[in-house]
Amino acid sequence: MRCMEVNGADIHSDIALIKRKLAEDSEFVFLYAGKGAIHDYIHSLHDGGKGLDNEALYKLRICYAGKNLNVTFFSENGTGFRGYITSMKCLIEALDTTNPCRIAVNSDSREEFAFIVQQLVYIQYPLDKADIFQDKDLRDFENALRRCHELREKQTAYSKDVRELCQLVQTECEERERASNKKGLTNLLTNLWATSKCGDNKLNEHYKKLKACTEHSRKLSVYWQKLGKVINHEELTLAIAATKKTGKSVIVNSLIGQDLACTDIQLATPGNFIYRKSSDDKYHLWMEDNEHNQLFHKIYDSRLDLCRDAEGMCRYAQNDKDNGFALRDVHIEFPASDDQFTSFTVYDTPGPDAAGTNHREAARRALNECDAALFCIDYSKYLTDSEAEYLKEVRNIFKARQKFHSLLFVLNKVDARYAGAKQSKSIAGAVDFIKTRLSQIADEYRDCIIFPISALEYFSAAEAERAGVTELNTPISANEVRKLKYARRDVPALSWLHTHSGNMEYYHGIKEFSYDVFKRDSGMPALMSYLTRIAVKRSRVEILNYTAYEIEQQHKKLHVVLYE
Repeated sequence: MRCMEVNGADIHSDIALIKRKLAEDSEFVFLYAGKGAIHDYIHSLHDGGKGLDNEALYKLRICYAGKNLNVTFFSENGTGFRGYITSMKCLIEALDTTNPCRIAVNSDSREEFAFIVQQLVYIQYPLDKADIFQDKDLRDFENALRRCHELREKQTAYSKDVRELCQLVQTECEERERASNKKGLTNLLTNLWATSKCGDNKLNEHYKKLKACTEHSRKLSVYWQKLGKVINHEELTLAIAATKKTGKSVIVNSLIGQDLACTDIQLATPGNFIYRKSSDDKYHLWMEDNEHNQLFHKIYDSRLDLCRDAEGMCRYAQNDKDNGFALRDVHIEFPASDDQFTSFTVYDTPGPDAAGTNHREAARRALNECDAALFCIDYSKYLTDSEAEYLKEVRNIFKARQKFHSLLFVLNKVDARYAGAKQSKSIAGAVDFIKTRLSQIADEYRDCIIFPISALEYFSAAEAERAGVTELNTPISANEVRKLKYARRDVPALSWLHTHSGNMEYYHGIKEFSYDVFKRDSGMPALMSYLTRIAVKRSRVEILNYTAYEIEQQHKKLHVVLYE
């Protein structure tokens, strides 16, 4: 890819240079080497519309001219190793948009890794073409596997001793049964869980030890199951977290490829709605109590029937003041093909800031259970106090579990930039503003990666595609999109796509529209590529390390009970 540096020392010269380069090559990349922030530089370039117009800003690919990078670049187009990279300029010149590559960040710095990914997001590089990783990730994964092997050997010894302790209690109970000629003493093994007194000090001591061992063994079993899923690359759980009405449910529908999550503007999500691929061709809906006991389970042939019942549950909760306008966790399974986003179980969490509700506790529980999370920021609000407060809470939950790469950020509703006629329509400028503001709030956000998306744009395109609107498989004009929306009134998504195509034509000079154009413009493919290709790998390392740590802690507690 071609690129050059700009520094903002002479804005008028930069404007003329950018116009000229974009006329030559629409994919030309500019590296900002000035002293300020990119969003301020873009504001100066726009100059209220007197500088770069929104058509030029839409085409503008710009990122920071990072220096002193420590990266190894591998091209997968047959040329193999390409060399060591020390700056964004060198990296961008090595990239192209057609051939895949591998980018190894040799530094252990999370901030450097995040910086590189964020710059690729800024310049709209297709992340499905890049495998980005840190050498540290590979070392950590190998070390964690080694720890797990050592723990498994200890687990075998502990399990043997727990079985012997259980047999000891069983034998003593049977001896007392024979001595007293009374039946039922062996039922102590099932009945003693409710009491700590056995009528015999020695038996009581053994029983207390067995009870403690049983509890630790139960927790260990859960952790080992989790570890097995990570090692065997089974599904991960992903929570979508945000304050109310940030578009979480539309993101969920986009990810799962189904119109299942309720998006009614009058209905807040009243609890955790948990979506996963079904094992059959049916839709399933069930609810659990706090002990994970199933309260009911319904099976549907029709998506519409399931959605009707799910919406009815939301409406009921909306008037259920006694229970804090909240629902228990609702589980939904749906039929899906393997090419959809089905390797994740997706949690649609409630916004914690709905007045008078118990929604915060449900959201907190989901975040503690999930492997990764998307924190959504509303573009139209530009980071409110309530968003910053909730983000801090989410960050602390993940930090406590030693999870740093598992929390991603999305700036949703970027299509709202068309609401103001005079403001700059630059997405890179909006993302950089939010990222800069987060870094100013706390240094721990310096390693965050923000993806700009319009989940509604992506979902509308996918909805029209699912409805069989084939005209958008190939490029058509905005006027043809308008005709299409009237010809297919049975597909409401076309009305939104027509409005959006009008904005893109008016502000950015785009003349032809298709599903590919809308989806790429939405930013969702970049987010999903990162989630499935990069975030999954990095999350697995963190989950593996944290789970191994928890197993070690349970082993220590078990050791104390058994031998001290």
